[in-house]
Amino acid sequence: MGTSGGGDGDGGEPEECAGVVAGDVSVSSEAELADLEGVGRIEGDFRISGDVRALDALACLEEIGGRLTIEQTALRDLSGLEGLIVAESLVIARNSELTTTKGLGLEQLLGEVDELSGFNSSLSEIVGNHQLTELRFDALQELGTIGIGTCGSDQTRVGNDALAALGEEVFPVLESAVTLAISSNGALRSVEGLVDGLARRPSFMLVSISDNSELDGPGVREHWESSGLDEISLLTCGNDGDPEVCDCPVTE
Repeated sequence: MGTSGGGDGDGGEPEECAGVVAGDVSVSSEAELADLEGVGRIEGDFRISGDVRALDALACLEEIGGRLTIEQTALRDLSGLEGLIVAESLVIARNSELTTTKGLGLEQLLGEVDELSGFNSSLSEIVGNHQLTELRFDALQELGTIGIGTCGSDQTRVGNDALAALGEEVFPVLESAVTLAISSNGALRSVEGLVDGLARRPSFMLVSISDNSELDGPGVREHWESSGLDEISLLTCGNDGDPEVCDCPVTE
């Protein structure tokens, strides 16, 4: 891992946070994570996995040029990433002890602009975190498409099994986004707070809610319509009381 630094002390990044890593980075232990202390920018993808229980070593990190993947770690929250501002996309997957995304300071998930549509092509997903009870992106203002759980066949669907409610705190300051897909979260019973938040800040173009077995699909549609959310298209299927056939709007 090559690291460069050298803040000039005349404004901008403090010298202790001026480190830059070229290319992709993958860490699977806290000892490897400690090597990134003082790094403010990673120019490629950044993958965190393995026996990592704290992210304090990443206090300086502000920018990731590629995808941030947090997968199969021992993290309980994302404290330590409060200073992170931008990444291309985000994957939080199969973290067996993660209960909340609190601590993640991301403001922008910026992919390339699609040449045909002109939309942000960033594709992110939150899947297989079966202790996750609180999903929140306190600072996120811009993203492309994000999946909370995955849709598809019975063999490929993966949700977040302890996630019972999605409230306004999920996207409190979001301004611009393309698609939100909420799929296969077996304990999900309420999205009313999320819908209320979108009614006040209609940031997505399409919201798909599918295959959440405990979620009242007709009730979601009724609340959506009563909230006056005409600016965002809604697709619901496969939830409790819904038609069973679903089309998946999120594809790799």
